[in-house]
Formats: sequence, structure tokens, C-alpha cells
Amino acid sequence: MLYLFFSLIPALLGLAALQLAPALDNPSYAFPFLALNTLPLALGVLVLLAGISATLSSASSDAIAGVSVLVGDLYKVLCGRLPPPQQVVLLSRLGLVAVVALALGFALLADNIIGYITTMVGMVLSGLFAVAVVGLRWTRLNKTGALAALVTAPMVSLLVLWWPGAQAFWGNPVIPATLLSLLAAIVGSVLTRPAAISRAEALALLAAGRVTDQPAAASADKTAPLAATAQPEAR
Repeated sequence: MLYLFFSLIPALLGLAALQLAPALDNPSYAFPFLALNTLPLALGVLVLLAGISATLSSASSDAIAGVSVLVGDLYKVLCGRLPPPQQVVLLSRLGLVAVVALALGFALLADNIIGYITTMVGMVLSGLFAVAVVGLRWTRLNKTGALAALVTAPMVSLLVLWWPGAQAFWGNPVIPATLLSLLAAIVGSVLTRPAAISRAEALALLAAGRVTDQPAAASADKTAPLAATAQPEAR
């Protein structure tokens, strides 16, 4: 309920700005307009600085999350092990530059913040949502189904954005991307073989991979006791 309450605040601010300044050219200026024109100057500047601080905080946490995925997950997939301790700082810095440059490039291509958010939600979060929901409720989901959902979401989003008829009908690609990603996850899992290990074994391997630089196959024997103890809980 708390998150739902906070999600209503930007909508209420946008409606207020629409009523007070219907001729506002860029919706991205709604918050600065309200802060500087409806509040006393000192309080308005303070609220505006608080908004900028919150934006920078969110941007830094998102950048750190992206670097963690690059260094902790993608590197392990490509190289079969975690990076050596003496290279973690260098790789993290390079990953940070790459993540920030990619985010800046996407932001420069956007006309306004609302359109940018809806586009990114359709391209990225729709597939992640499908994988999370299906994987939580359906144990048959496998790697093929998850990859199919993650690939379907951006493809459908780009198709909706490039096809004028589809964009006019849907408004934004979030709904079709989510629905087709859910379908892709199910169909991809049904048409391929189930995962070779149980959820308890996967959880044990994941926990072991966070603290060791050995390949997952080499650490499977060491994590067998963890999987055995986790199996009764899974049942």
C-alpha cells in the first residue's frame, strides 16, 4: 500500500500542473514549475533540490546495479568464473562508464521523460515481469522459456513503436510486450526439455557462486549438502 501511495504522487502533481499551466510545452517541466511557482521561493528551491537529490540517488543505485550484473554475472557467464580480486575495481570502473554512457545515449534519444519510461518499461521490464511471474508460479519454466520472454519483449516493443497502426491502438508497447512475453515464456518452456536440476539445487549453486570463483559445475558437489537440506523446505 505504501508503494501504491507513492506512485500516486507523480500523477497528482502532473494533474495539478495541467490545471495550473495547460500551455506548458514540456511535461518534464511540471515538477519545477510547481515547485517554483506555487511555493514560497525558499521552500520551492528546497523542494527542487530534494527532487534533484532523489533523482541522483536513484541514478547512482541503478548504475551500481548494472555494474554488479556486468562484473558479477555477465563476466562469470563469459569466463566461467568470477573476476580476480585485483581486477574487480578496474572492471567495475569500466562497467560504470559503459552503463552511464548507454543510459545517456538512450536519454538523449527521448523527447520527454514519460515517453522514455514507458518505452523502457515495455522493452526491458515486460520480459523481466513475465519471467518473474511465470517462474514463481510454474516450476516448468526453464532457461529457454526465460530467454524467449526476454527477447520477445524488446522485439514487440520496437514493432509497436515502429508500426503506426499498432502504436495508435495500444498507445505504448507495455501491454502487448507483457502479454506476448508471458506467452513466449510458456511456449518456450513447453517445447524444450525441463531444467536438469531442481529449484533447491539451483538455489544452492547460486548461493555458492556468490562466494567462490569456481565454475558452477565444479562447485556442484560441494553444494549437494545444501541442496539436500533445502529440499524438504521446497516441498
